Amino acid sequence: TSYSRLEKFIKCRFAYFCEYELKLRDNTPASFGAGDIGSFIHGILEKTVKWIADGGEGDIGENVRATAQEYISQVFHMSADAVPKRLAHLFRYLCNSAEEFAKKIRAEMEQSAFKPCDFELTIGKDGDAVAPLTLTDDDVTVELRGKIDRVDTVTLKDGRKAVLVYDFK
Repeated sequence: TSYSRLEKFIKCRFAYFCEYELKLRDNTPASFGAGDIGSFIHGILEKTVKWIADGGEGDIGENVRATAQEYISQVFHMSADAVPKRLAHLFRYLCNSAEEFAKKIRAEMEQSAFKPCDFELTIGKDGDAVAPLTLTDDDVTVELRGKIDRVDTVTLKDGRKAVLVYDFK
């Protein structure tokens, strides 16, 4: 299971059962809410951080805005210019936030001995996935699966490897 599912399970087993086993869904009208905002920011950061790791030259802001325009085009099937004003204002605000965060990531990457080695690393039982972590307590066994946004490594002087795991949430 993913960390989000595990968290839901820990908070309330019944809520977990309803959402993930019975597949019950809230029938409130669609909107661009917190989850959508998280996906939007995550998508921008994922592509921008990969771009930075690949030696991305140029203006981070331009890269962020271009990535946001791609996202808007794919999700809303319209150009960024055609988005309603309320959402356009929100997207500008989110892009500015993502740009500031990406600048900090770039500065950190320039100073750190750690280097990115993987993005969107899958943990699970599928093909190339890293084996899941299994936790057992009393009569409950849970496997942690999902995706790690970014993994950085460095080889220490004694030959051991140190690992940093990032979650963009």
